[in-house]
Amino acid sequence: MLYRFRFLIAGLLILFLASCFGLLYVSLSDKAQPITYNTPKNDLNGVYCIYEEKVYAMIPSKGYYEVMGADAKTFKTFTDHFQDAHIGWDANHVYAGNIILEGLDPNKLKALSNNYYTDGRW
Repeated sequence: MLYRFRFLIAGLLILFLASCFGLLYVSLSDKAQPITYNTPKNDLNGVYCIYEEKVYAMIPSKGYYEVMGADAKTFKTFTDHFQDAHIGWDANHVYAGNIILEGLDPNKLKALSNNYYTDGRW
């Protein structure tokens, strides 16, 4: 007798599982972005901005991501060329977007050309 309703039972089971996974996804997803495109913020150069004493980097097609560990008071960017806009630095680190570039001294950072940077050590 249940054989006649096999498609109905399978459909209800699939609907139940899909709704369970949907609820799980909604409950575990990030509920609010701290910063959006329309949020009033201190824009540094189009890529980096400061909002509520935190530095954020604009990642194309993904939005603003916090630059973890960046000091908003000492954060600087290149202002000369747009091609170097994705590079920023503070007193401790050099960043490309929201990623730390290990091994570069932020106090001696210079842009060479064609997205090459140096601190004079190499």
